[in-house]
Amino acid sequence: MMSLQVGQEIPELVKHPTTRQLVQYAGAQGDFYEIHYDQAYAKSVGLPGVILHGLLKAAFLGQLISDWLEERGRLKTFEVSYRGIDMPGRDRGLGRGRGRQADHAGLGYGADGCLMFSLYLVLKFIHILAAVTAVGSNLTYGVWNARSQSDPAHLGFALKGIKFIDDRIANPAYGVLLLTGLLMVFLGHWSITSLWIILALLLFAGVVVVAVAFYSPLLAKLIQLVDAGETSSSDFARLARRNQMLGPAIGLLVVLILIMMVFKPAL
Repeated sequence: MMSLQVGQEIPELVKHPTTRQLVQYAGAQGDFYEIHYDQAYAKSVGLPGVILHGLLKAAFLGQLISDWLEERGRLKTFEVSYRGIDMPGRDRGLGRGRGRQADHAGLGYGADGCLMFSLYLVLKFIHILAAVTAVGSNLTYGVWNARSQSDPAHLGFALKGIKFIDDRIANPAYGVLLLTGLLMVFLGHWSITSLWIILALLLFAGVVVVAVAFYSPLLAKLIQLVDAGETSSSDFARLARRNQMLGPAIGLLVVLILIMMVFKPAL
C-alpha cells in the first residue's frame, strides 16, 4: 500500500518547454490564444512574453505522477489550480513537494502584473460589447426607415425611435468605446502614435462631428415637422434627402473605424 504525504518529495521531472512546443501544443489542443505563441501580442497585454498553456503544465504534472507510479498504479483523475505563469526557455522542475517556494520572482509578472492583465481583459470585453451595441444600434436605423416608408402613418414613431436609440444607446456606447479603447492603449502598452490608432481616432472624431453637428439636429427637425403635420412640405423633403445621405456617410466612417481596430494597418 503506497502513501504520499503533503510536501513529500518524489523523483523530479525536469521539462524544457520551448516556444515551438507551445505552437505544436496549440495546434493539438486547439488553444490558439495569442499569449501562448505571439511575443508582441503577449507583451501588449501586460505579459513579459509568451507563457505556457495551463493545461500543458497539468500534462507535465500527470507525466510526473505516472512516471513515479510506474507499474504500481495508474493515475485516473487529478485536479490542479493555477498559481502563476511560466515561460518557455526556462527549465521547469516538478516533484519537489507542495512546500517548495514557487519560482516566479524572475518573471517580472507578479501580483500587479496579474491585476493589470485581468483589468485589460475586462476592458477588452467591455470595449467589444460597446462596439457591438453601438454599431448594432446604428444598423437598426435602416429597419426603422424602411418601416416608416412602407407605412407613412408610423413615420413619427420611427423617427422618434431612431432619436431615442441614438441619444440613449448608440451615442453612450460610442463614448464607452472611446474610453475603454484609450485605457487599453495605456494598459496594453500600445503606442498612441501607431498609424491605425491615429486613423481610428481621426475617423471617430469625424463621426462625432457629423453626428452632433448634423445628424442629431436633423432628426430633431424632422420630428418637429412630422408632429406639425408638414410631411408633404418642401422642407421635410429636403431634410429627408439629407437624412438619406448622412446615414450611409456615418455608417461608412464606422466601418472604416472597425477596419482599423481589427486589422491594425501599419506603414
